[in-house]
Amino acid sequence: MLTAVVEDLSQIPDVKVVTTWDSRLGAYPFRDVRAIPISGHVTSFFSVLPRRRQPPRVLDYRHYVENLSRRCAATLLIAPEPDDILFELCRRVETSGGTLLSSDSSSVQICADKLKVTAVLEDAGVRTVPARQLSWDYASPLETSGHCLQFPLVIKPRDGAGSQDNHLVRDWREFERLRFFLGSRTFIMQPYVTGRPVSVALLIPESGGQPTAFPVAEQLLSDDGRFFYRGGTIPARGVDHPAIQAAAVAACRCVPGLRGYVGVDLIVPGDEPARPVVVEINPRLTTSYLGYRALSLDNLAERMLPGRMHNPIEWRTGEVQFDPAGNIEVPPARPGSN
Repeated sequence: MLTAVVEDLSQIPDVKVVTTWDSRLGAYPFRDVRAIPISGHVTSFFSVLPRRRQPPRVLDYRHYVENLSRRCAATLLIAPEPDDILFELCRRVETSGGTLLSSDSSSVQICADKLKVTAVLEDAGVRTVPARQLSWDYASPLETSGHCLQFPLVIKPRDGAGSQDNHLVRDWREFERLRFFLGSRTFIMQPYVTGRPVSVALLIPESGGQPTAFPVAEQLLSDDGRFFYRGGTIPARGVDHPAIQAAAVAACRCVPGLRGYVGVDLIVPGDEPARPVVVEINPRLTTSYLGYRALSLDNLAERMLPGRMHNPIEWRTGEVQFDPAGNIEVPPARPGSN
């Protein structure tokens, strides 16, 4: 994601880019971009349009965020939500006087908390998957407590990202077995909703105007009960794109402060394909950006900059497939396609 969006921004004539780069990844791949090496950290970010030619050298990467964002016209963060990492970095940009191209800290805090964002969606009347915090108090003797839970259900971290530590639990014995492996992290549980997993990316303008919804993407998830992310296909076939896009837009309108690139995950139930269910909101760049940029005739990164989302995005015909690492495959056109 980082190299893709940096490459796209670097192609804009009036934009200069400076980015951090994890030194464990080897040499930085672009010569025309100022890259600051860091090491041993789980996050990266970049800023555009620096006002000074040389950013200051600071040892702690969090101070890079503060110093660079203070000296640049805008900052886009790429970081995970767990442990409040993305939230903390957003706050550092805001308190340093920087300008975020991505969502603000308050919206990130809501979306990173799966229990909280579910409540927000439910209060607004957006169809979503009910959630409650998991309590191991349910683990009383099997014969008296098995009826307290409705199986199958899904257990996932309350602040998880990237399908990490997700578990499909089919019966009480699996629930009992799982409780010994999850540790002290806070989890939620939700009823298992059958259907097709899809996602929609949106560009939300700073002004809070009408979001631009991208074509619906098919999500490829593992079928082993862990829901590992395996990539996707854009556009998804055989789904109601307008209904899914409308649900994604409605979900984002529930969370003030969302802006820039936002991803919404949904499920299309087999028995109600016109009534998609929102699963979560990702207030950041997602892997699907790699697929969308391959399908678009426009520079999507340029659309993230203020004042540059006026004209409709043009999309190629055909479809694009991508894996979790962002590797792109363009399948041969189907018979009858343009």
